[in-house]
Amino acid sequence: MEVVDEVDRMWAAEVLVVAGARAVVETDRGLKTHFAEPAAGPEGFLGSLESSLVESGLAASIVSWRWQRHEDWATLWRQGLGPRRVGHRIVVHPSWTESPSGRDDIDLTIDPGIAFGTAEHATTRLALTLLEPRVEPGQWVADVGTGTGILAIAAAHLGAGRVLAYDTDPYAWSVTRENALRNGVPTVVQVVEGPMEEGAPEVEGLVVNIEWVRLAPLIPSLSTRVRSTGWMVLSGVLNEQRETALVLVRDLGWVVVDEAVEEEWWAVALSRAAA
Repeated sequence: MEVVDEVDRMWAAEVLVVAGARAVVETDRGLKTHFAEPAAGPEGFLGSLESSLVESGLAASIVSWRWQRHEDWATLWRQGLGPRRVGHRIVVHPSWTESPSGRDDIDLTIDPGIAFGTAEHATTRLALTLLEPRVEPGQWVADVGTGTGILAIAAAHLGAGRVLAYDTDPYAWSVTRENALRNGVPTVVQVVEGPMEEGAPEVEGLVVNIEWVRLAPLIPSLSTRVRSTGWMVLSGVLNEQRETALVLVRDLGWVVVDEAVEEEWWAVALSRAAA
């Protein structure tokens, strides 16, 4: 499927997953995925899929398809997915590859269900990079929009005493639990089935990797769940949205302590008080 805009790709990936897609991966021009053979035939299924894309504001997406044996796809979607070093100590890799991590590295084994839940996407790498120096031993941390749980699991390995992994997608609940178990932190990472609402437990740190159009309305309420000495990491913001984001967080009393940029994406680490 051809989807040029980076933010639209995130929305399109969600539409594909809801429709039953497996292993959505990002290409130079868009997204590629695999569906089981639809009972209604490909034409009827594609018509329904295109209607869902239009309803989500993605009418410009170009959908193409071809038959593919499942065994062939299972091999193809793994190609190009290997270990990635992020930040200073974090190494992310799928379970079918050897990890090049050293003795002092943090090794994360994440099998991708959708590309945006692994270190294959710039916004995830930015969030990990800014998260790494923030987490202190024993802290309570929240990961809002956890996806595959990669940020929550990283926080646990960085020393967090408890990580609350929030998501509204049932797919994310099961994947995060599986990945937490695979990485040895099932008792630290607690999946919360729903949004982080008013009255949720306060935390010392909060990380969010969600595209800006969905993130911006959440920031005021999320800020109330971070303690006065806490920190927050925001990712999923395009470079041209940086100034708008800074105005919003500064009006809420946050101070910028670090920023990171990769490709067209920007992320920020914030504190209640200047470092």
